[in-house]
Amino acid sequence: MFSYVAKSYANVLPYNSHNQRRTIIHPTTFKGRADLLYSTPSLSYARSFIILGKNDLSSPLFLKFRLLRTLDASQVSFLEFPSEILELSNLRYIAFKYKGNIPGSISKLLNLQTLIILQDYRLFERKVESYLPVEIWDMLHLRHVHFLQTSYLDPAGAPLILNDLQTLSGIRNLRLTVDMLKRISNIKKLEITYDPLSWEKGFLYYHLENLIHLHQLTTLTINLLVIFGSNMTSELKFWFPPSLKKLSLRGCEIPCHNLSIIGSLPIFQVLKLRDHACRGAEWEPNEGEFCKLEILVLKELDLMNWRVDSEHFPRMQRLAIQIVGTWWRSHLGSGKFRR
Repeated sequence: MFSYVAKSYANVLPYNSHNQRRTIIHPTTFKGRADLLYSTPSLSYARSFIILGKNDLSSPLFLKFRLLRTLDASQVSFLEFPSEILELSNLRYIAFKYKGNIPGSISKLLNLQTLIILQDYRLFERKVESYLPVEIWDMLHLRHVHFLQTSYLDPAGAPLILNDLQTLSGIRNLRLTVDMLKRISNIKKLEITYDPLSWEKGFLYYHLENLIHLHQLTTLTINLLVIFGSNMTSELKFWFPPSLKKLSLRGCEIPCHNLSIIGSLPIFQVLKLRDHACRGAEWEPNEGEFCKLEILVLKELDLMNWRVDSEHFPRMQRLAIQIVGTWWRSHLGSGKFRR
């Protein structure tokens, strides 16, 4: 059996299942009876543990999983950081919900490769700013890091570099300094949000022009939470590496004629422009641009005239345009354009 799914306590983890390495807990299995799960001896042999749906399991449960490598508790919300997981030294993958600062002790998980921390805002009356600890730079095996909008601490003075890091998402106000580029030089997927805090220092402070030096970058998302029409983005400068394949922009207000910078990328395939991502009423791509673009999404832009002919976007497969709350979609291979 590849994995064991416990849908009710009647069939949960028999005592002779010591060879069971993968366990999945159904939402209703231990509702109100988490103590039954704690007393199940076979859990000590599990390598993977996945909790589906909402459960009332408490963090001491994790002490049963000394050999655990994968812990997916992304449906479980913790009011306090579950410090018990720090005893699971074999963990490679962990996901759970928690709203608050991540303690520096997370660096005890030296073998961790994937760190996913989501936030459940329903548990809190107000949003609380959370921060990454500087100790995150001690976790040399990290490959994928995902948060829901957390701010990072400047790693200045930390000597280590995350050579294996491939994904970094949910980060606010990231400064792409020369020092930072060295630490994430092999990043492939990057998602950054810039909030009103960034207005005070100006966008030049964040060095977004240095994106061009991330030579392994294939997927990039940039969200700017600005007041549209405020001219706050007038100093924004973007230069993208030739490795880029997918780009999603929100609120950046790039002049439409500057989209040629994107269109000239050699292997570029997916472009999503949302919520005033570009500025201007007319867009006329130049010949030879966007030659490999397959997916284009235009949502809530100022665009009024889009001038294209049969030579533009030769590989386009899907097009979606939203104007005043109405979506227009086209699967170009079928020759249909529908509302």
